[in-house]
Amino acid sequence: MAPAGNYTVTPTRTGYTFSAPQTFNNLSANQTANFTATPITYTISGQVTASGAALAGVTVTLSGSQTGATTTDNSGNYTFTALAPAGNYTVTPTRTGYAFSAPQTFNGLSTNQTANFTATPITYTISGQMTLSGTGLPGVTVTLTGSQTGSATTDNSGNYSFTALAAVGNYTVTPTRTGYTFSAPQTFNNLSANQTANFTATPITYTISGQMTVSGTGLPGVTVTLTGSQPGSATTDNSGNYSFTALAAGGNYTVTPSRTGYTFSAPQTFNNLSANQTANFTATPITYTISGQVTASGAGLTGVTMTLSGSQTGATTTDSSGNYSFTGLAAGGNYTVTPTRSGYTFTSPQTFNNLSANQTANFTATPISQSGNPPPSPDSLSPSAGAGTSQTFVFTFSDQNGWQDLEVVDILINNYLDGRNACYLAYSRSAGALYLVNDPGTALLPGLVLNASGITGNSQCTVTGAGSAASGSGNTLTLTLSLTFGASFAGNKVMYLAARDLEGGNSGWQALGTWNVPGPAISGPSVRGMALTSFGPTYTFTFTDTNGWQDIAVADILINSAIDGRHACYVAIVPSSASGASLFLVDDAGDAAGPYSGMVLPGSGSVTNSQCSINGTGSSITGNGTTLTLTLAMTFSQNFVGNQIFYLAARSNTLNSDWQAVGSVTVP
Repeated sequence: MAPAGNYTVTPTRTGYTFSAPQTFNNLSANQTANFTATPITYTISGQVTASGAALAGVTVTLSGSQTGATTTDNSGNYTFTALAPAGNYTVTPTRTGYAFSAPQTFNGLSTNQTANFTATPITYTISGQMTLSGTGLPGVTVTLTGSQTGSATTDNSGNYSFTALAAVGNYTVTPTRTGYTFSAPQTFNNLSANQTANFTATPITYTISGQMTVSGTGLPGVTVTLTGSQPGSATTDNSGNYSFTALAAGGNYTVTPSRTGYTFSAPQTFNNLSANQTANFTATPITYTISGQVTASGAGLTGVTMTLSGSQTGATTTDSSGNYSFTGLAAGGNYTVTPTRSGYTFTSPQTFNNLSANQTANFTATPISQSGNPPPSPDSLSPSAGAGTSQTFVFTFSDQNGWQDLEVVDILINNYLDGRNACYLAYSRSAGALYLVNDPGTALLPGLVLNASGITGNSQCTVTGAGSAASGSGNTLTLTLSLTFGASFAGNKVMYLAARDLEGGNSGWQALGTWNVPGPAISGPSVRGMALTSFGPTYTFTFTDTNGWQDIAVADILINSAIDGRHACYVAIVPSSASGASLFLVDDAGDAAGPYSGMVLPGSGSVTNSQCSINGTGSSITGNGTTLTLTLAMTFSQNFVGNQIFYLAARSNTLNSDWQAVGSVTVP
């Protein structure tokens, strides 16, 4: 190089920078010019996002002129530095469970570059079916646990599905439904594809069983009915045991026993069945009563042997009113009741098959005459009802052997069948005289010749010979008596008649009429009387109360051969208005406290027992002033044959008329 020249040395190379150029002015010697080179580098950086949010943990790989790898930070950022210029570079993101936008390439790198990426989660589905005996089972709760949790219910085909499950997650599927067990839960670790998880269901079943006992002993033949979620029926074995098996868990079940002739302890219910259950029951035999009355000529006959035969046997004797009773008779049994007593014949034995209720068996006895002919009988009384202190009565009696076969005919007038303090008369045909019993009822007063001038009397009545007579014709004896009643004998009286023949045949007492002997006016409720509009079947009864008809709280009617509510037509009426009332008919047992059969007047209902029936149609009640009038459409049953007396009573809340005999009826 020429001396004294001025020189500058400058290095260059692509991809490098160098220390500063060196200058030599007025070159006068050899010179050294060293330089330091520094490579030029660039950066590629960026961010990875998922749904707009930074995604950490993404592996970002650099390939090409230089290689490398880094991981996005919590902000999703990454960077590659010191990249040689002019190099060719490709940036690729990866993370398990995600797909990313395409890798980015930079050729001939000559500046810093930004490479952002968008990540999309990869999801899969777990689905399946629940089956029971090969058929889809709906209503199963399917629970998902693990990396994600959730719950689903199987549809009508037993199918379920969990969607959008993040890839590489760990998941467990567990089915549950009350009343079923299932095959084992299924687990999917590191989920990398759609999965199917099917399950098999097995019903959980339980047993309801027990025993029927009666008095501590097993009772066979009981029908046991299962109702509820599963119906069924079983019959107890010889030990009284039964069982219902394979009952679905969670169901509601009721067990009810039944057998004719028994009642049982209450049905037992098991809701949401979750274990085997025991349902024991106690049986109680249903029993009924057969009772009744034996009457002779309308009056109760004592001393009759009543024999029960059939499913149970027994014997009893009628009491002083002719009543008897067989109790504790097993339901469903067959029973026959037969009356016997020396000197009497009876209506036919009565049979009750498959006994299912209390029964009444009344019987009519007929005395056996020593002559072999029927006994004599009282036939009629005229007038059979009325009122007054004096009256001429005509009584008729008959005998199949002629009126001359009659030995004695009797007439007893009193409140009831009692010869004490009564107008008790006996006519001896053979003596042609009438005898009156004294007040104590212990002896006869001197006889009275009829159709003559004499008289005979006691404290209750007086018979005048003049105007009285006896005559016979054919089979009939007619007795005409002129009677006057004493003031102390006031009230409603029953007129009983009886006849005895020469052979000892006796009709027994028969009530053929009533008579009212006037007395002082009664304050408060009282009985006025009754009227029969026609036999079959309307009767009119009249009650009075000096305080007005509204003062009558209860009016009673008792129809029987005596004042006895058992086996009677016993009616109680409770007025509610001038034209309305409640009517109660007492049952055959005759307890005034009940039970009753009831109906309302006016109305179209009816009530009945073994003696009578009363129909609301044709029945009525009317209150007016001091009078309460009751009309009843009433019929009598064939069990109630004989001469029956109408006894009436009325009471207010403080006063009572007591029973008054106001009429009679002969039930054929």
